Amino acid sequence: MLLRDTADQAARDAAAALEDLEDLLAFLATPDAGLPEAAVSQKLADWGPFGAGDGADGGDDGDGVDGALVPAGAAAAAAAAAGGLEPGAARRLARQACARGAAALLRRLGQLLYLLEQSLAIVLLHFIQCLPRPERGHGGGGGGGGGGGGGGGGGGDDGMQLDADPLGADLGGLLPDPRPVDAERLGSDLDLQYLGGKLRDVCIAVDGLGPAVRGVVCYGGGEGGGGGGGGAGGVVGLAERGGGGGAAEFVAAADSLELLNRQIKGYLAAL
Repeated sequence: MLLRDTADQAARDAAAALEDLEDLLAFLATPDAGLPEAAVSQKLADWGPFGAGDGADGGDDGDGVDGALVPAGAAAAAAAAAGGLEPGAARRLARQACARGAAALLRRLGQLLYLLEQSLAIVLLHFIQCLPRPERGHGGGGGGGGGGGGGGGGGGDDGMQLDADPLGADLGGLLPDPRPVDAERLGSDLDLQYLGGKLRDVCIAVDGLGPAVRGVVCYGGGEGGGGGGGGAGGVVGLAERGGGGGAAEFVAAADSLELLNRQIKGYLAAL
């Protein structure tokens, strides 16, 4: 359950980070002429002091510059709110604050995707070691065999389809071949049904992450760019600035999560 809770929280936090990123990237991609002063002031207020008190920017390389940006951003936000900044300067400072926030969020997103990927991989490993492979079934006598109500019906209701061979024929021949008794290592039938229900919630949350990650990483690829670093190239630059390896790593993480999620769904559908 600890792994389930970890995966669930990571999925929720990643979804929240993606929502903030989409908003920031939309602002950065908007030409100056399309940015009302109220939106500029709001972004300065939200992201000017970003990282104050908790090190959320995560980008200080030891020279003190990044740390100094936090109080400087807070001062700019206060000046903009008081009407003491020229509009052009306010827009530029707001773009800088949003770019810094987006870089930090991309770094955080990479960490969350890694944590989620590792958690799901461990869950899947436990299933492989303890539960009959879904396509074999062993006559329905496995760990969830006694739960004809909760688990089996829940899989159908949640739209979870059982893959014909979720692990692949080549890999499957190298994996353990657990018997129904091995499922006892995961708990009783009721424990498995409860765990399965909770994991289904995680799977549903993960379902939406892949498209969202690709959408953010490829943001503005067909747009024209606008005024401030939108588009896929801008996102790659922000990812590298935030400590990531560029768009390819985020896409690879999304692909891996979808594969793990599909394999776990196969086991859940067989419970």
